[in-house]
Amino acid sequence: MHDEIYLESGVGGSDRVFCLPALADMSVDCEKHGLAFSKKHGGGVTRIQIERTGFPVANRYDDKVGSQHVTTELMGFARITFSEGTKRTRYICLHDGKRAVYFGMVD
Repeated sequence: MHDEIYLESGVGGSDRVFCLPALADMSVDCEKHGLAFSKKHGGGVTRIQIERTGFPVANRYDDKVGSQHVTTELMGFARITFSEGTKRTRYICLHDGKRAVYFGMVD
């Protein structure tokens, strides 16, 4: 079963548009990648939860960043939990179509 992700559209965000399950899968990949990267490098993150309503924004890229092929750039808001507490922050995630290859917190 896939998570459902909705993007707001229309005037005042009154319409909701269902996004493909692949976007939900990419968001889960991004959460897992960001958490694994943080643990590997001692970042102190204990949980990443991407907000599923209103965001993420998915931009088709389908080109290389250096030698890494990237198909999609995802951006939005996530709740990042550290040992000291939880913070809402913007994030960016790059996905190669099979797995997340980069997750970064913007602020």
